[in-house]
This record gives sequence, C-alpha cells and structure tokens, in this order.
Amino acid sequence: MDAVISDLDKLATKQATNDALVLGIVDQLIARLRSAKDKIATDGSDALLTEAISLKSGAKPLTAKAMQKHKEFYNTISKHGKLVDKAFKSTVEGLIGSREFAKDDTLVLMAIALDFIRQGQFQLSDTLLNEAGMEVPLDVQQEFKEMFDILEALDHHDVTSALR
Repeated sequence: MDAVISDLDKLATKQATNDALVLGIVDQLIARLRSAKDKIATDGSDALLTEAISLKSGAKPLTAKAMQKHKEFYNTISKHGKLVDKAFKSTVEGLIGSREFAKDDTLVLMAIALDFIRQGQFQLSDTLLNEAGMEVPLDVQQEFKEMFDILEALDHHDVTSALR
C-alpha cells in the first residue's frame, strides 16, 4: 500500500510539473498568434505568407514538446494503474469460503434483487425472486417505483409528482 501512495505522490508531482510546462507552451503559442495577427494587421496581406510560415515553423517544436510530455505522463499513469492492479487483487475468492453465505443463498439473492430494484430494473428483480421462490416486501418495491416515476416526470419537466 505504501508503494501505491508513494507512486501516487510522484504522479501528482509529475502532473503539476507537466501542467506548468504545457501551460507555458500554450501561452507561447498564443503570444505567437497574437504577434502574427498584429503584424498582419499592420503590414497587410504582404506579411500573411511570411507570418504563416513563421507560425508553422515556430509552433511545430512547441507542440511536439507538449505532446512528448503528455505521452510521458500517460505512460506514468499506465504504470501506476498496473501497480494498483498488483496491490489490490480483484477476486471474489475470499467470499466463497465466507461463513455468511455458507448456509443459505437467500442473502445473496435478496441483495442482488434489491440492487436491481434500486437500479429500476423491476422486471429483472421479479424474475430472479420468482425463480428463487422469494419475495421483496411490496412497500420497498413500491417506494422505488414511485421514485423512478418521479424521476421520469422530472425528465419531462413535470414537477407535479415530485411536489406531492
């Protein structure tokens, strides 16, 4: 865990450094554009081609530098993600031998059904519970149905049901 936190601190430092550098590059590009705009405004169309070439040649190394810093930072983020994946195993093997679920699957099925209800997937919850021979108290299901009806009404800019 300490390695993940240490790596995250390094990542934050690198991000702050890159932020300052890229913002500096953007400021330079803006300054060049403004300078070219002013020069074209004063010199007329004669300076247009010259300024366009100058802008292109001046902007290319700046944008390349910004892209390089972005790529380096992205690689650092990718490495941090791999470190997090190594530090935190995402398996459910610990739950398989758990005493809470050893005797009866009803707790798991009820938790899944309630989660479906919470998401508004009432038909899926009903199907799961019917196949398991279980029931959710009607008042729980009714309250969630009412909430989703209110949300749907609000999506249609109807606040009447929400104010009841």
